[in-house]
Amino acid sequence: MSDWRSWQLPEWNERLVVHFFGRRPGEDAPVVALLTTPEELALVTGDATADPSDVRDSFIARLREAIGPNRSLFDDAANYQHWPKPPPPERVPRFVSHLIFSCIAASESSEELASEGSYLLRLRELAGGTLPDYTLQWLPTLWGNLAAWLAANARHFRALRLPHPGGYTRIGHSVKLAFPDRRDQRVLSEILDRAGLQGHEPPVGKVIALVAASRGRFRQAFQQAFDDFRSGFANGARHARETLEHRFWSAVRDAALRGRGSAVVEEGKDAALLQLLCEEQDDKLHLFLVTDEAMSEGRFRTAELPVTFDRWRYAVIENKEVADAPEAAYATARDVLTGRIAIPRLSSLVAQGLVTLVEGVHGCLELGGPEHLEQSRTVLAREERAKALITLFGKGRVRSNPSVYRGWVELRDLELRRLSAETLEETALVGCWQLYDSIVRPFARLQGGVRADDGWLGLREILPRITAPGASAVVMTGVDGRHEALGKDEEGAWQLPSRDLEGEFQFEIGLEEGGTVGLSARFNRVVAGQDVRLPDELNAWILEGLGGTTTLAGTAPLRENPSAESAPAADLTFHLGPVVGQFLDGPEEAAWSVTRFAGKAMGARCRPDLAETSGIARVSDISARRRWRQLLFNCRPDPSDEGFNPARSRIRQSVISTELPTAEGIVSSAQAAAPRDLTVAAEVERLLAIAAARAGGRTGIPFREWSGHVERVMGLSRERMRALTRSWAEAGILDIAFYARWRHCSVFARAPTLVGFRTERGFGATILGLLLPTTRRSVRLAAEQAGVAIEERAHVTAQAPAIVTMRCSRQEQLEAISTRAGVPLRWLEFEFARYAEQSRHDGFGPAPQNYDERTPWTRWSLGAGLDTSEISFTHYVRAGCPDYWHLEAGDRSVWSFDLNTARLWGLAMLGQKPFAEADGAKLIAEQAYLPLPMARCLVIVNGTAPGVAEDGRYSYPCASTALSRNILSVLERIFDPQRLHRHAQVMMG
Repeated sequence: MSDWRSWQLPEWNERLVVHFFGRRPGEDAPVVALLTTPEELALVTGDATADPSDVRDSFIARLREAIGPNRSLFDDAANYQHWPKPPPPERVPRFVSHLIFSCIAASESSEELASEGSYLLRLRELAGGTLPDYTLQWLPTLWGNLAAWLAANARHFRALRLPHPGGYTRIGHSVKLAFPDRRDQRVLSEILDRAGLQGHEPPVGKVIALVAASRGRFRQAFQQAFDDFRSGFANGARHARETLEHRFWSAVRDAALRGRGSAVVEEGKDAALLQLLCEEQDDKLHLFLVTDEAMSEGRFRTAELPVTFDRWRYAVIENKEVADAPEAAYATARDVLTGRIAIPRLSSLVAQGLVTLVEGVHGCLELGGPEHLEQSRTVLAREERAKALITLFGKGRVRSNPSVYRGWVELRDLELRRLSAETLEETALVGCWQLYDSIVRPFARLQGGVRADDGWLGLREILPRITAPGASAVVMTGVDGRHEALGKDEEGAWQLPSRDLEGEFQFEIGLEEGGTVGLSARFNRVVAGQDVRLPDELNAWILEGLGGTTTLAGTAPLRENPSAESAPAADLTFHLGPVVGQFLDGPEEAAWSVTRFAGKAMGARCRPDLAETSGIARVSDISARRRWRQLLFNCRPDPSDEGFNPARSRIRQSVISTELPTAEGIVSSAQAAAPRDLTVAAEVERLLAIAAARAGGRTGIPFREWSGHVERVMGLSRERMRALTRSWAEAGILDIAFYARWRHCSVFARAPTLVGFRTERGFGATILGLLLPTTRRSVRLAAEQAGVAIEERAHVTAQAPAIVTMRCSRQEQLEAISTRAGVPLRWLEFEFARYAEQSRHDGFGPAPQNYDERTPWTRWSLGAGLDTSEISFTHYVRAGCPDYWHLEAGDRSVWSFDLNTARLWGLAMLGQKPFAEADGAKLIAEQAYLPLPMARCLVIVNGTAPGVAEDGRYSYPCASTALSRNILSVLERIFDPQRLHRHAQVMMG
């Protein structure tokens, strides 16, 4: 519980200034009235069990104690170093408690204030009798200093708009700010509560009628404020600042509504801000309750979310729940919708039968506030409200679907707006207060887009939109001072121009009923940071392995130390036989090898004995002889072969001789052709920037959001989008992972890692991970300083980034690059069996149970036309759990959380080959992809990303035919149906 009884005056000051003036989400209106009732003071403590009278008495006693017997109220208030100037911005004013105290005296007066004297009598009585008359002149200065201090801290606090003191030159601010008094506040709350308006944005017409009907119950000051407000509203000043910030309307909103779309629940030590978020799963809306602060006491507790959604870090669950956090979070939201759990603000919306959802900055739908009504296109509505909503707001294009919540339906593409009470009360929407005409403060905000560093990513494909209800025009002013009028899209949002933006932009929003609203935003086209945020529980995220699934904590195909085994680097290597013009397939019978890398040719001896006898004969093909000589004599010696230069010099004269005999029966292999480097599509760098911005700003990207970015930026179909995502995952740029305790798929960017491996004559390395241009430049500079050859390859697809790969003679050179470029060094594990050892779920044991839905799949392979009738391939779905696939053929069965693993098992059961061999060492993904660790191993040794090639086939280049055949052999052993148990049982629980 909050220990408010022990608070000293400095702590009261801090709590009071935050409570009365602190900025809340969506609330930037200035403070024009201060409700200083005991009930409000009790809210300051955050203790839901505190008695308001006890809190009020404790506060007054603490202030009297701090003043002491020898000083007066305002003597003590002005006792600070900078008086009579405001205190410095970094220090909370010591006089906040004194000013609130002066308002309490006005609020608690038993009769109307007939004069200044009657107020001072009450103030002296409350202060304990010491209030010298000369100190009263300091009261207006103290209020002015507080207003100045708040303005200096405008980022965290709302402004204070001081009322005109009228005839009360000394006490006027205190008397007029203390509105309404305690008696009028109780009457107002009672009236609003009886009308069912507590917790809602109050409809202005209804409020005016209710207050007018009970006018005689209010004191004169309240009646005057009401009359003044009603007069201004009747004269058409409904959106004028004087109306929006009128102290009467401020009092009404305080009595009816606290916060915006979110709700405040007081549990345990502090008040918690709650929000409803919504995920779409299989085109159904699933709500879950979240908060930004951990809770453990009271009715609710919190569990950390698998990924953060902007400020929302915790799922809210009932303390009585013993189920796992995701299901319990869904259950809490369901219980709010059914009315079993009552939460202020949220439950009032449920009672109205309309839950409006808007897109949040985190990419999910969230509960919208009253100011977002017109931006909501997706709602949950009670069945009895749905028909009227469609009639009034549908415009003939609404999509209606059943909801997972009994008694509710999902409605999409509504165009909501506020209507008069007369209109609504003739329909089934009577009492749905959020649709009633009211006063909503004009606002404008950026919606959508991607945050980047200190602003927004300024790429044209993902620019945010401006939402501004009631706007008639929006003008953008660029960094060059030029003005540009914006247009609306189909949903009524204002679209930024379809071009890249860079710098600080100002937006002036003209309102239909007069006045303007300002907005500013900074756009960056380049993402500066390379930071990648990963979830805390890496082992809770499921990832494809070899023969099963692993987690984000898995390391395959990487290891910490160099392997003793050499990898067949996929470089352009020519193997020269001892006969001039003879080209061979491999090094076994070759005299020399010449490797081209990074624009340079490097030569070495394969077999020194054959190198010494080179030039004893020649082939008949003149062009082959010429090519053989050019390669041997125009290359540099490999540093690892110190004897290359002397040996080449010794045979120079003999191999250029024109008198060499022609060797009969020598068949020269086809000369190696350099793979063609493709020009990477310009859109790839843009997609990389989006991934980097998201990766640095949040933990993971929901797969649905990632898909949208790919489709917009790359212009691909849904099928090609999935192939591109697979390509980037296999290139080590991304991980596609499923949360083990939530039905949620996220895309995680991978930080750059330098992966080294041994080659036949030295070392190679390839960088896996999301590599921005700034890091690429750092790596190139570090490689140049370390004397390492480096090149970028894009040999298969133009829709994946070029992969950075390098060659050197010593391990220390790679270590130097790692240190200088700030990229960690790991090593390639080339033993495929080690990959399979890391799998946590191989699917041989019992499958998970209690899944809600199961759907037979017949088209699950990558290719078309496959007859799958001989096996059962079933997709299992359960809220709060990852999906899985169960396969059965005859008396053998297997299951997997990963679809590609399930594909490979299905093909094995059918006796079908997943891959075709092409062009010697190339593998074509015809029915399934390579297991992820294997594919990444190929990327490391080949130095290029797989993907959809120009011929439309998904291709994996291999360094050698031996490697490709080894891969196929390993896969046959791993995915052998004979390894499956007969009739796998089902896991209970």
